[in-house]
Formats: sequence, structure tokens, C-alpha cells
Amino acid sequence: MAGVIVRCVGCSFLCFLLTFLGPPLYWGIVGRYTDNARDARSKAALKRYAAYEEAASNWANLHGSGGAGSAYQSDTTADLGGLTASADALKAEDDGDDEISPREIHEESPEEKLFQPVAKPEEPVVPSHEDDEHDEPATAPEIPDISGISWETPSTAPKAFQPIVEPKRPPVRSEDYLLTRERVAKHATSDGLIMVTWANYHYLDFALNWLGHLSRLGVKNVMVGAMDHEMLEALVERGVPTFSMESGLTTGDFGWGTPTFHKMGREKINLFVKFTEMGFDVLISDIDTVWLRDPLPYMAEYKNADVLTSSDHLSATTTDGGLESWPNAGSAANIGIMLFRRSANKLARKWLDMLEKDDKIWDQNAFNDLYRKGGMGGRSSENRVFKGYDGTLSFGILPVSLFCSGHTYFTQQMPMKMGVTPYVIHATFQYSGTDGKRHRFREHMIWDDVPEYYLNGKAGKGFLMYDADVPQELINNAKTSPEAHFELVNYQLLSVRSALALAQITGRALIMPKLWCGQDRWWAPHRGIIPGSQLKLPYECPMDHVFDIERFQRQRDEKVFGPHIDFREYSFLDNPRMPDGVKQSMNIMRFQDTRDHGGAGGEIMTEAEFKEVHDAHHLGARVLRLDGKANKFFHLYSDPQLQQKFEMRLKEYASIWCCKHAHPGHIWYDFFFDIPHTDRHMRQWTGLDGAKPWTPVTGP
Repeated sequence: MAGVIVRCVGCSFLCFLLTFLGPPLYWGIVGRYTDNARDARSKAALKRYAAYEEAASNWANLHGSGGAGSAYQSDTTADLGGLTASADALKAEDDGDDEISPREIHEESPEEKLFQPVAKPEEPVVPSHEDDEHDEPATAPEIPDISGISWETPSTAPKAFQPIVEPKRPPVRSEDYLLTRERVAKHATSDGLIMVTWANYHYLDFALNWLGHLSRLGVKNVMVGAMDHEMLEALVERGVPTFSMESGLTTGDFGWGTPTFHKMGREKINLFVKFTEMGFDVLISDIDTVWLRDPLPYMAEYKNADVLTSSDHLSATTTDGGLESWPNAGSAANIGIMLFRRSANKLARKWLDMLEKDDKIWDQNAFNDLYRKGGMGGRSSENRVFKGYDGTLSFGILPVSLFCSGHTYFTQQMPMKMGVTPYVIHATFQYSGTDGKRHRFREHMIWDDVPEYYLNGKAGKGFLMYDADVPQELINNAKTSPEAHFELVNYQLLSVRSALALAQITGRALIMPKLWCGQDRWWAPHRGIIPGSQLKLPYECPMDHVFDIERFQRQRDEKVFGPHIDFREYSFLDNPRMPDGVKQSMNIMRFQDTRDHGGAGGEIMTEAEFKEVHDAHHLGARVLRLDGKANKFFHLYSDPQLQQKFEMRLKEYASIWCCKHAHPGHIWYDFFFDIPHTDRHMRQWTGLDGAKPWTPVTGP
């Protein structure tokens, strides 16, 4: 169905679709690709979401009714108690006035029926390989008998967001979904609090992930703003509580720091103004957030705060679950997660006014200037709320261990080390754009992928993995200097390089290994860690600290770069969404086995030799695990043309480390540091020896 747009002609064909193929397919073809959306939607967006549409109904069926929350979901879901009220108990009073009180709860809409709590998953069972024999040569393993094994998504997996499918729906008109008090009141809590995010069509999958996690938590008081008509259509089709924001901005990626990015930020500030003017308290989070706990009870604990904000502070000043301590947590407020009460409307309007007068001001800087205006007062209460904005409002800094930045969660892993479950994770402090954010969530198993992702496509050839086996001495020494850090990373690059080649040869997707780093990555010079960070070196680093994930996923001309190489995150097989059949269909290729099956007497194989062994003994296995480092099995292509294309591809995959106290201070990683080559910047190296051996030099 991907990329194909079907126009229904005649009632008979429409009836055929409805009767035999069912409503999900009908809306996947007819409702999804209307004429207007078809003309406006980009080819990239069509390609991205075609698979989602095709698998949407199957995804719901595979999960059944026994879905579950996130792998990191809290053991208990807080009782909303007085935060919600039944439609029967609270009826809106018809006084002839269009103004609706936030406390007035309307009859439950079809949108509200989506948000139902589900059970928490049991811990996934992952096959253990601790007893595998590594010392004795063995005959090639037989393909395991997988008859009777389930290839369906486990019933204990987190339940994906399920759209409401209706047989008929009139065309979506923006004027029918304006942001009004009546619309918001349908979804706000009984005391007038609403959770909001907003996005354009490019971020539809992020919106569905945002909604999926909140629905599993039983949080119903949510709305999603649609910044373009394509997004509005997509949300309406799925029964999502939404409102039209049609901004006229791009339907693609905003791009951090671009003029479009800044204009998008102004749309958010306008939301603070509108919601508070209508008399609501609003908790707005950016689209690149994932909620793991219901935040509404936490917000209710701080009624004396006009504004609560997340922070870019990189160390915890408290450990009791309360707000951070001011002024100890004095880093910049991060406006990606903020609660604005209706009492802060004047601040919201002043904030928006500043941005409209100067389009070069960054919205986050403007807020930090405003709330610090006039100096900051001391604590106004025992719960660490303090005065700001000329002493006229009360503020609180949300705890960085519970309302996490990308650094405190993904890099420091602060909540895990403190033994707490965070409320939310914001994908900041990362280095590969939208693709990098998505991958961060996948690494920590908090991203709702479609089932095809776990099967490597219907025609996919399965997955490849290997045992990384990084020497502990290298890991321990890597924190001493950038040079020692590069020694550690380069050791890992050799195996990743070989594994990528073997994935390319076999057509399998490579399951990336966990990566170790000895020096943190930042945008400015540092001495191992970001100033103020509580990171302990060395550390398990996210993939985007070393690799450019955007370029990894980009399709290239295969005549120049060779076949595309697919990949998966290191936690792929541990994900509770993984079908048991994939994990149980695993073969292990031992280095000793190659002696009798095409290999050169247990030595490194050529591409032809490896392909022969693979096709003869491992072709049917969904997962092929190499017993040891990948570069023990394969080094470089023996065919010069294949090697040249492979080098062209991998030169784009490596990213940078930053930064030394120099100008420039960044250093490029190099997949081919160990052999004579010309790097991506046309610098010639002679490998590890020779006239110009590779060294970690800064620039260009």
C-alpha cells in the first residue's frame, strides 16, 4: 500500500472495500489519502507513514485487550479522584452565554473514549546465552524448528494508540476545530487543567507516541494542536482531541535554530496566552516528550505556584521528589515542559509581545529574562516555590530527575541510578535531529513502532548481531583524555564496520551494540563532562554521540554507495513488543565453525565465503548472532569496487566528538582509521603506521 493512492470510483467498489477488506483498510486508502492531502503531502511523509497505515489495525489486533504500559511505567497509576468528573454528575448549565466555565464537564465525546488505562507488562523473557560453548569447534548449527511459535506481538507488550474507525466521515474543515472554551472544557479536568502538545504532520508519529503513553496511564485530559491541515485530518481520523492551529509553516522538519523553528516556538507561546485567557491552567510539553507517569497529581501539589518549568540544570539539588532548590538549580529554564496557571496570563502576554517585536529573540531566552526580571526572591513556602517576574508571580523548578532532559535521562541515567521512575523525558541534548530523538526513545524501549519494525519488513532477511567484548582496561582508561576516549571508540568502530559490511552482504538489519565512551559530548569545550553535570565517566553512550543517525537512515544512490544498510537499536531484542518467534529463531555462528563450511580454516573470510556459510546454514534464522567481535569474521571487501562503495557510505555515518579547548575543537570519528585512506575531508592518512598515521586532530 506504501506510496499508492487509490481513488474509489463507484459505489460498488466502495462497498467491496467496506465489506471484504474492512474499515481499517478503507480508511487507509480512502479516508487517509483524500485529494487535498494527496496533493499537499510530501513524498517523504507518504513513505514514512504508509507502513503505519497498513499495519494500524493489525497492530491493535496483535496487542489484544491485554496491553500494557511502558517498560518504565510506575508500579501504580495515581487515582485521578477529584481531577475528573462523570458527565452524569456535572452538567453544563445553559444560560444562553457562550462562555463556558472550565469546571463544566460535557458529555463524554468519542475522543475521550480512546484514553483507557491498561495493565502493566510483565518483565519480558529474553533468551540467555550464558551457557553457550565458546571454546570447542562445533558443526554448523541446524536451523531451529520454529513450527508452532507465535510471530505475533506479545499480549504483554505496551498497547499502541488505537484510532476510532468510523465507516463514514465528512471532510475535515479547519473552521470546525477552532480552539474555543467549549472545546477545551470537554477535555479539561474538573478544576480546569489541560495537557497539550502541538505539531505538524512531519511529527505525526511523535504525536501518536505521546498519546499512546498517556492513554496507557489513563490520562484523558489532553489535546493536540494541529499546525497544518494534513495533521488535523490525521488526528481527526484517529479520534484524537484536537484543534486547528494552521500556521502556514512547513509540513516538514522545523530544523533547530532555523527561522521556521523560531516561528514554531511563537505558536507555543500563543497557546499559553489563549488557554490562560480562556480561564484554564495548561501543562504544555513539546512533541519530543514521552510521559511515563501521570503528572496531574504532582501539579496539584503546587497550587501556590503560578508557573512550573523544566530545567537544563544537569545535577539534582534535591532527592525527595520535590521541586529543585532555588537558587542552587540556577541553570536556564527549559520551556519544553511548563505549567502555566491562569494567574500567569499577563506574563504569557508579555512573553508573546517580546517575541512579536523581535523575531530574532529565542523564545526560551525571552522567558528566562522575564521570570528573572527584578531579581529572584527567596522561598515563599516550604515546598521551594519562589518569587519572580518583579516579585509578582510564584515559580517552581521541576526536579531534573523526574522531569528529565535528554542528558539527565539518556546520558547520566539519573532516574535509574536514583531508583525512581520519571514523569517525563524530553529528548534534548542529542545530536541527530528528529531521527536521533526517535532512536533515543527506541534505545530505551519507549517508542511505539509498528509490528513490521520487529520483523524487518515482510520480505526482510532478519537481523544480525555480535558480541562486542570491549576490554575493561580500555573502558577504564578512556576518561583520562580525549585521545584515550578515541582509542576506546576506535576499538568499537572496527567491529561495527565489519558488522555493517556483513549486514550489507546478507541483507540483514544490524542490531547495534551498546557503546562505551570516555568523554561526554557537548557543543562547547569541556574536560570530560559538561560543567555542572553529575555524569560519571566512563559511561554507556547513546548512538548519536558517535554516529550520525540521520545519515545512517538516509537513502543513497546504491550505484555509488552500495546497498542500503538497515539497523536497529541495541535493546531491540529486549523490547516487550518483540514477537517471541523472532527471539526464538536465533542461530549462533561460531568462528571455529567456519573451518568446515567455506571459511579459510577459521581465518577471516571474504564476502563470498561468508555469504556461502550464511546461505548454507543460517539463511532461515531470523536472528544471526556472531560469537565474538564482528571483525574476527570479516575485515574488508576483497572486491575493490565494493570496498570503494562501502567506504563512501561509511564516511557519512561517523559523527564528531566535541570539544577540546581549541578552535575548532571538534574531532571527526573515522571508520577507516586503521588503513590507508582519504577521509571525508580529503585528508590522506596512512593507517596506524607510515608517513602520516591517523591521529585525533581537530577540525575542519
